[in-house]
Amino acid sequence: MKQFSVFLPNKVGAMLEVVKLLSMQNTHVVALSVSESTDSAIARIIASDPARVEKLFHEKNVPFGVSEVVVVEMREVATQLVKLLAALVMAEVNVHFAYPAANPATRLRGNRAARGRHRMRVLGADG
Repeated sequence: MKQFSVFLPNKVGAMLEVVKLLSMQNTHVVALSVSESTDSAIARIIASDPARVEKLFHEKNVPFGVSEVVVVEMREVATQLVKLLAALVMAEVNVHFAYPAANPATRLRGNRAARGRHRMRVLGADG
């Protein structure tokens, strides 16, 4: 699965423009995280149709980066999150960020983790 890092100006309505662009193509944001600074923001997006998003962002000259994520289903977050994080520790993988889902039915949580020169992304879903 692909995660898009979209570079936005830090202004009211910037995220709305991106979501509307996707929505007009019948593509939906499944998970979202936004980190901002004084002048800009980075929106990390998991979308329902990554191939369409990538093509659309290229066509519309939306500045973005792409990284692969792995999806993990967790039926009981309280106990399975501990197991998932313990497995990451045993693999000496550090978690760098997490984000909640935009869609409450999916309730995705995401983590970007890195180990040495190897990068790994983990996305857990509780369903």
